[in-house]
Amino acid sequence: SPLPTNTSFTYTSTGPLGTISPVSASGTVTSNVTLPATTQSIGYQAFYNSKLTSASLNDGLRKISEIAFANTPLVSISIPSTVANVSPRLFQNCSSLSKVDLGNGVKEISYYAFNNCTALTEILIPASVTYISDGAFAGCINLVNVNVAEENKIFASADGLLVDQSKQILVQCTEGRSGDVVIPEGIKSIETEAFRNHTGITSISIPASMESIGMWNFDGCTNLVNINVNANNAYYSSKDGFLLNKSGTAIVTCPQGKYGQVSIPYGVEEMYDGAFYNCNKMTTITIPATVNELWASTFARCENLIAFYVDEGNAKYAAYDGLLYNRSQTALIACPRVVEGDIVVPSTVVRVFDSTFYGCQNVTTITISEGVQTIGSLAFANCTLNKFTLPLSLNNISRLSLELLLSSTPLIIENLLSNLINPLSVIDKKDLVTASTYIDSSKLVLP
Repeated sequence: SPLPTNTSFTYTSTGPLGTISPVSASGTVTSNVTLPATTQSIGYQAFYNSKLTSASLNDGLRKISEIAFANTPLVSISIPSTVANVSPRLFQNCSSLSKVDLGNGVKEISYYAFNNCTALTEILIPASVTYISDGAFAGCINLVNVNVAEENKIFASADGLLVDQSKQILVQCTEGRSGDVVIPEGIKSIETEAFRNHTGITSISIPASMESIGMWNFDGCTNLVNINVNANNAYYSSKDGFLLNKSGTAIVTCPQGKYGQVSIPYGVEEMYDGAFYNCNKMTTITIPATVNELWASTFARCENLIAFYVDEGNAKYAAYDGLLYNRSQTALIACPRVVEGDIVVPSTVVRVFDSTFYGCQNVTTITISEGVQTIGSLAFANCTLNKFTLPLSLNNISRLSLELLLSSTPLIIENLLSNLINPLSVIDKKDLVTASTYIDSSKLVLP
């Protein structure tokens, strides 16, 4: 039989039984579309960027391909029970989509399926759904409640939050949540993407039942100021809004909404990897006497950090001119990202740590004084230097740090060492064709 005709989109035969698929709307669909009863699939980008506001999908439809309805002013949609997968980015940027009915036959909701559906305020997950991808509802900034059919054997809802059927794993907190979020008692762990980029949340309460919190669980929560932990929790505690281990000796997470002058609580001895990642609102950090383990990478992503301060009672660390050193000033650990101008590393320093000057794009000149023997990996990563001076005392430099220096443009490197590099007193990067010409790798002492 001939394929159906429609002036607003085209069809193509997809199989021996004459099944049909709308292939392209060509941007000409003006409002409503009713698919023929024989339609079995909707093609990739079929209605993408068209003016479609509503679509009647036939029972018997089996497949809707990626991005089929993306970038349309679609207001409502009902997915038939014969469709098993809500494809990736299917409704991406459908900012008018306020009502979605998922048929009891849908098994999977793929990544970014409803990305940036900003008019969506709630959704019901049918009993048939067994998989929901991370980011399925990313950008749905007004989605407050995810409700789940009671018959679903994989998922459930608790206070509008998406959880697993046992109600022990928090799968997704909707981005429409704002202010204070209380994680229900009984939850033991949080999926990695559950709170990512939830900018409306200002505080989170952790129940006594919580056993596991990942380092990236609250990444992108840029207005989160306080994390509060139930006093009966056996694994975690909190103080001054910081998430700590139970003993209070280690920072697990610093909320990314903390701003201005921030003091690490007394009693803290160390910071977990990524604890201060993307804490971009802080301008200064005060380190108490109790801290005994620090790394430059701990603060490498604090974009607006101006200075470090260290309690005079700290036996291991000190701050001079806002830079972080060990107490004896023989090791330079970290330079704040906002420091600018010329930096002179003092002659007392023997070692420059990994990532010490990471991202210090306002520093123009670094002079490493005589005495420094070791420069760690990524020490000057993401810097824009005009001039760099190496000391004759240097005998150990990470190959990566050296390559990053030599690839910085423009750059003059002074005091190139005979025991590290072919003897040249000055290299002007503007005249270099390849940095490897000047490196005698056999003489490098690499960690």
